[in-house]
Amino acid sequence: MQFKSGVLLLIASIAAANASGLEARACSSNGCACVTGIKAGIYCGNCVVGAGTYAVKTKRVASHAFQCGAGGACCDYGAASDCGGV
Repeated sequence: MQFKSGVLLLIASIAAANASGLEARACSSNGCACVTGIKAGIYCGNCVVGAGTYAVKTKRVASHAFQCGAGGACCDYGAASDCGGV
C-alpha cells in the first residue's frame, strides 16, 4: 500500500510542476465571430469544422487560439504555439 501512495504522490508532484509553467491569458474581444451551431470551446484559427468552414468566420488569424461561445460569440487569446499557420 505504501508503494501505491508513493506513486500517486510522485504523479501529483509532476502534474503540479507542469501546471506551474502555464500562464493565464486574457481573451480579447477583437470583433471576431464564430460560426453558429458548433460546440463552445477553444479553437485554433485554422480549425475547419465541416465542409471547408472555419470555426472562426471573421477576424480569423490561423495561428491564434479563439474561444467560441453560444450564438457565434468569440474572443481571441492571441498566438498559440499549437495552432499552425496554414
